[in-house]
Amino acid sequence: MTAEMQTALWGFAVAVPVVLNIATKREADALGISAMVLLIWCFSRVLWSLHGPPESMKLYPLIDLAAGATVMAAWVTRRETWKLLLAYLYVGQCVAHAAFWLAGAPDQTLLFYVGLNNALFALQLVCVASPGGRRVGSIVGSWVLG
Repeated sequence: MTAEMQTALWGFAVAVPVVLNIATKREADALGISAMVLLIWCFSRVLWSLHGPPESMKLYPLIDLAAGATVMAAWVTRRETWKLLLAYLYVGQCVAHAAFWLAGAPDQTLLFYVGLNNALFALQLVCVASPGGRRVGSIVGSWVLG
């Protein structure tokens, strides 16, 4: 798969939670956090295109730490399971960042690191889409069941 195709697919995947949360009129936390995830992804694409890997990835730990803290603050304010799970995913991502950068051999572990980072990011997208996704599932279920 080409880099352009991957960017297009990830761009679509990142937009889905925002669209779901807008369309279903979810609370401000769901919309705000999904928009934050979209902005982080856009910023990381700019870094990737300007500097290339692994140099472009040096800010990822700080970005994900700030995002995780933001999600945790939102969870403290209004406790919902999806926020706590998302905060844990950010912790996992920060641990992965630390392991990669402290390993000292970025060229040898880069593909594993990118794959793990992408898997964690996909799970984050599922978490942040869940408030709107549950609402869509409820609507579709009521149509099907009459």
